[in-house]
Amino acid sequence: MIIFLAGVFIVSNSCVKEEYDFNKLSTDMSLSPRFVFPVVTGILTLGNSFEEKDDTIVVNEDGIIKLMFHQDSLFQFDVNELVDIEDQTPPVPEAVLLGSVFIENFSYNGFLTLDDISLNFDAPTRSDLVTKNNTTDIFPVVSPPNSGNFDMPPFSNFTQVVVDSGKISIEITNNLPVEVSFTLRLKQASGQIGSDFVFSSIAAGGSQTRSIDDISGNLTNDFNFDIIDFSSPGSSPATVPIYLSDQLVISLNSDYVVAYSGTAVLIDQVFFEETDTIDVEVESGTEITDIEFISANVNYTFDSDIHEKLTANIIIPSGMLNGETLRHDTSLAAEQTISSSWSLAGASIDLAFDPARPYNKLPLSFSAAIESSGNMIDFDFVHAFLREYTITDINIAYVEGYFGQEIISLDQDSIDLDMEEITKNITGTLIFTNPRISIPYTNSIGVPAEVEILLNGEDSDGNNVDLNAPVTDIERPADRNDPDVEGSIDFTRDNSAIVDLIELRPETIRYSGEVKMNPDGPTGTRDNFLKSNSSIVGDLDVEIPSSIIADNLLLKDTIENPFHTDDPDEFGLDDLEYFNLYVSAVNGFPLEIGFTITPYDEINGEYPALDVPQLFPAAAVDASGRVSEPAEMSEPVVIELDSIMLANLQNADSLIVQARFNTTENGTEGVTFYVDYSIDFRLAVGVGLNMTIDK
Repeated sequence: MIIFLAGVFIVSNSCVKEEYDFNKLSTDMSLSPRFVFPVVTGILTLGNSFEEKDDTIVVNEDGIIKLMFHQDSLFQFDVNELVDIEDQTPPVPEAVLLGSVFIENFSYNGFLTLDDISLNFDAPTRSDLVTKNNTTDIFPVVSPPNSGNFDMPPFSNFTQVVVDSGKISIEITNNLPVEVSFTLRLKQASGQIGSDFVFSSIAAGGSQTRSIDDISGNLTNDFNFDIIDFSSPGSSPATVPIYLSDQLVISLNSDYVVAYSGTAVLIDQVFFEETDTIDVEVESGTEITDIEFISANVNYTFDSDIHEKLTANIIIPSGMLNGETLRHDTSLAAEQTISSSWSLAGASIDLAFDPARPYNKLPLSFSAAIESSGNMIDFDFVHAFLREYTITDINIAYVEGYFGQEIISLDQDSIDLDMEEITKNITGTLIFTNPRISIPYTNSIGVPAEVEILLNGEDSDGNNVDLNAPVTDIERPADRNDPDVEGSIDFTRDNSAIVDLIELRPETIRYSGEVKMNPDGPTGTRDNFLKSNSSIVGDLDVEIPSSIIADNLLLKDTIENPFHTDDPDEFGLDDLEYFNLYVSAVNGFPLEIGFTITPYDEINGEYPALDVPQLFPAAAVDASGRVSEPAEMSEPVVIELDSIMLANLQNADSLIVQARFNTTENGTEGVTFYVDYSIDFRLAVGVGLNMTIDK
């Protein structure tokens, strides 16, 4: 408003420069004429008394004039300042031992003829069977003891293994014409393998299977077996066809043989499997429950000294990508080292799967498997698979959880109101009745937040007034699908000391402060969320509408004196008998206005002031405070100047013009200024001349 009033004052007084040019009067004869003639006449509106400059002085849609000051980005911060998930610290490389592994099953399918078996019978029984060969007759009784040793061909899928556990089954199919019983003892060069296989009463044409489930120790591929105590009740009194070529069919099969070491064909198998959790490294107090990645890489190195091809598998069971569980497979050739990475771009991971601590825990399943080449290899349980991995290049698309009670400081800065040239010439009381400081903001961060603004105004004399602004909440979007919130934090006369601050007429406004995230701390829910482009951006607006209370508000300015002359021989004010100023106006402003004019020069200083003896009355306003009818003076105001005053006017280099303003009711009622307010003014000069005509 200071600018507005100063504009009215300066424009009004600058019009005096259109004064009558007394140097053009003739002095050829002595006359004493009397003249009254206008010097200035016109209409001055607020709309013509200023220019909008850098959006500092604006007119709103209602025509109200405002001072506006704007500062971009009072505060601005984004997702990375709230949740910073840095590259995860690599764990210590872990060696996975091969341990015990499954070897390929070995088997034997053979037979023993009656002729082979009977070689171990007593001589009479053997002779009887040979005699009855290829006949139908009574099969003789076979009684123990008897025993025979029989060889097997070497197994082709192992040579030697140290067995941890395993199972061997032997099935006997009896193709002899009589029931038989016997014990089979499995052996190798170093001794018996497991316990005896006992077959009892296998009917003619029948079969029977016996197993041992606890084989262990060293196995070589040169198996043989003994048939012990073979017996048969014979067929008496029935006769049966007897052929020495009839067979006992023997089928041997291994199953689930697990070996520590050796040389064998290994089968396809997972030899290591582990489900673990990784603690996600974040700032203290941050609890992440869900995360989605724009980018992230699981970097890994696998080193194998196993003599077979391997497949390594990583699964994040709580992670999803394109509707499928996060999984990564890679292969290593025998005794190979590889380093590579697995991209998690576009993936989402639930970090709240553990009820005991439903945040910051990444489940991870790892397995290593042998892909059999079908060839015999050397292996040992101490052969190792070395693994290490870490997560890097993390760029968040979305994250949920509780992000801690973060406090973000606002950098101290200032706004220069650039009003020194105006305010240095103002005294008296000027109160802006409805100023406002606003912080318009845009918020896409789903975190409760409050802002505390520390704002201080300082005038040219170093006096300070604090805004005393309250701590205020920032509105936030309710969920990730909500649009960005556009809001404003406003400080007015009702919640701050802004009226006192603006009354100080500050030259500079300094501000700082802080934004506190999650000001209430953890509430038991983890409902904070951020998107990749989430941010809070707040500007600063200072708005001073032209609604004021003025009590003897004094404005002054110095203008060039139009009546000054440096040459006393020229016609000047001493050629005047008298000199009167006549001032009249139709005042469309809701202010009482009075003037004082003081001649001034640098040598003599100020001369006695010339007072306008009457105030210009304020225009009437309606109930809304807008001017309803201008105030018109019934007669012009007369300023009579005596010879001393005239001499002072002639000698002074400049004029100090001081305007005094008051709102109605002795400066207690506030008024608002509109762009169409105006003064219709007239300034006339009345003179009497003492003139001498030259001859």
